[in-house]
Amino acid sequence: MSVVNRTSSPCSHSASEAVAMWRRSTVLCATLALMAVCTAQIDDDCLDGDLRLRGGEKEHEGRVEICVSGEWGTVCDDLWDRYNAKVVCNQLGFNYSAAIAVSRAHYGEGSGPIFLDNVACSGREERLTDCVHNGLLEHNCGHHEDAGVYCQPVEEACLDGSIRLAGEREVQNEGRVEICNQGQWGTVCDDRWDRNDAAVACAQLGFLQNDAIPVSRAMYGQGIGYILYDEMDCTGLERNLSDCRSAGLLVNDCQHSEDAGVLCRPREDSPCSNGELRLTGGRDSTEGRVEFCFNGRWGTVCDDRFGDSDARVICRQLGFPAGYGQSGATFGQGAGPIFLDDLDCLGNETTLLSCRHDGVGFHNCQHSEDASVICLAAEERCIEGDVRLMNGDYPNEGRVEICISNHWGTVCDYLFDASDARVVCNQLGYTNGDVIQVQDGYYGAGRGMVWLSGLECSGNETRLLDCPLPYSSRSCSHSSDVSIICPITASGGTVGRCSDGAVRLVNGSLPNEGLVEICYNGRWGAICEDQWDTLDATVVCHQMGFPGDSVIAVGKSLFSSSSGPIFLDSVDCQGTESRLDECFDRSSLGTHSCRDVSGHAGVICPCELL
Repeated sequence: MSVVNRTSSPCSHSASEAVAMWRRSTVLCATLALMAVCTAQIDDDCLDGDLRLRGGEKEHEGRVEICVSGEWGTVCDDLWDRYNAKVVCNQLGFNYSAAIAVSRAHYGEGSGPIFLDNVACSGREERLTDCVHNGLLEHNCGHHEDAGVYCQPVEEACLDGSIRLAGEREVQNEGRVEICNQGQWGTVCDDRWDRNDAAVACAQLGFLQNDAIPVSRAMYGQGIGYILYDEMDCTGLERNLSDCRSAGLLVNDCQHSEDAGVLCRPREDSPCSNGELRLTGGRDSTEGRVEFCFNGRWGTVCDDRFGDSDARVICRQLGFPAGYGQSGATFGQGAGPIFLDDLDCLGNETTLLSCRHDGVGFHNCQHSEDASVICLAAEERCIEGDVRLMNGDYPNEGRVEICISNHWGTVCDYLFDASDARVVCNQLGYTNGDVIQVQDGYYGAGRGMVWLSGLECSGNETRLLDCPLPYSSRSCSHSSDVSIICPITASGGTVGRCSDGAVRLVNGSLPNEGLVEICYNGRWGAICEDQWDTLDATVVCHQMGFPGDSVIAVGKSLFSSSSGPIFLDSVDCQGTESRLDECFDRSSLGTHSCRDVSGHAGVICPCELL
């Protein structure tokens, strides 16, 4: 456990003394029961560092409570952010890549001691007690600042670009618009929200575009988490809401009191045939929520027992060779009846009606359990164990995909490290230089299966499939797909678009100012502003040929964010180095805990060149 150093004072106590004082106070409270009510939270069954959630409507949300010396206490929300929430959700067994930090005692005020304050996790810790913090019982908080989290169970993880209607509503065709990004649901701001935007949202959800009504001012209640988009500017012809122009992902000046919503017109379907299928809510015709026709009406399929064998039958009936099942309303919740539940296909049936089920109309489900599929558009041909990099601008970068059972799938970033990345690059022929693992889903979410999780490569294997797998692995969503940038150096020198270690300034108005980007493996990347100071800025200016005096180190807000991946964090120059790459260890490339999407380092150098 890392602890922030603090200056001792006459009022400070050791952790053990403080806990003992707390327990003595609870005894005193008990003796004064007629005058006041005092509640102690002694639980002999909890272990130091255990966590639990309290006050939420569901098991995956609530006020964070931590056990110390058999006693439950709370955590203060100072510095509480999504990285801390990730660690909490991970420790509790929920989806660690889709976590939302909640503050200001959103789930009610706790009682008992406040054990932790100023918690500062990187997001990679296994337990909350592994994170930096002030020390046990060192805080300046009240219970009105109790921290909470909203975790998403693995089965509720969503696919990027899918949308849903949520909030306080009476019918399924209206609600607050929420869109999925990196496995998390977020809202849309109502600035410039109009009929064209509403029409695209309704069409993506399977409703009619005509007469779509835009709703503003959080009429369906305020969401939580991120506000993903602002100033939406759809033409009305886009297939998905995420295809529309906007101010940019996570760029907004809004509050949740401005969450946008829609009222869609239900589809007046032409008569359909019993057993006919369609997919709605997906990015294209190969994926979406499964809808089934019965007596001329469309309805959904419940995800109880729903799996890949059921998905294969559905995809084949729709004309695709194969497919994979998705649960938890991955592509949004449907409307109307739920027709099928407890499907039990063998996988070789020609139609869904040929599979066993509970009977049409018999179910115990909600639309939050609507089943979905991802179908393969054409028979894929690949060799078992082959790897490839996808969605990059250059061949040496991208999302890692591996071929298993003749289908491409992705690799989870759980426990994925430099040794695993080196095996991938070596298998692809990139053998000289350092590998960079890129965080935060920079190359997008994949499709199909997540084939591998928890790899334990030594770095000397020739193929990724040769690496050992752990006895137990983590179930991952595509928001956790791993991405890398392989080296492109050869024995004859650098072969690429820029030289390793070169720096440049971007997004400034003049040549001597801007965000700092550094080159590695032929790719420009940004630097996180954490601990960025004038000594670091001085080295950058010197390297670029500017004088080192009167240098200004710049953080977020002055220059717009870099469009590249983040390569570095917490650079620590002395100011005397000739190049920025002398200030850090190459093994740290790609690792960061940047806490703000605009938190990139910049400089303003003196105007004259040396």
